[in-house]
Amino acid sequence: MFKGKSTCSKCHVMRDEGVRVGPDLDNLIHRDYHSVLKDIVNPSATTNPDAVGYSVLLDNGTVISGARAGETTDELHLVPASGDVAKIKKSRITEIQPMKVSPMPTGPERLLTKQELRDLMTFLLLEKSADEAK
Repeated sequence: MFKGKSTCSKCHVMRDEGVRVGPDLDNLIHRDYHSVLKDIVNPSATTNPDAVGYSVLLDNGTVISGARAGETTDELHLVPASGDVAKIKKSRITEIQPMKVSPMPTGPERLLTKQELRDLMTFLLLEKSADEAK
């Protein structure tokens, strides 16, 4: 579920898998089921300061919003909800504003069956097995 239907791995790393855009999820094993589920269902309820999203206004009026994924001398890299990195030329940026809501898409739990959501939560909340640790 983490790498598949839920698409968590497009923005999160867990057990050395995924893309590091949003917070690392390896610490979830220290949290309770309901608080993790709340973060999935309502990601803007509590936003990690390290995962603030940004809205970028370009010189042609286009707005691109997403989590900051890094930058080069010439480009700012954002990851919108689609999960694909947008490489934006800094020379085209006219304004950057922090987003008031989490860049994490809402409703991923609606894409999953009840059993798939339970499977995802089990994966997120259980420690790495001995086989995975190798």
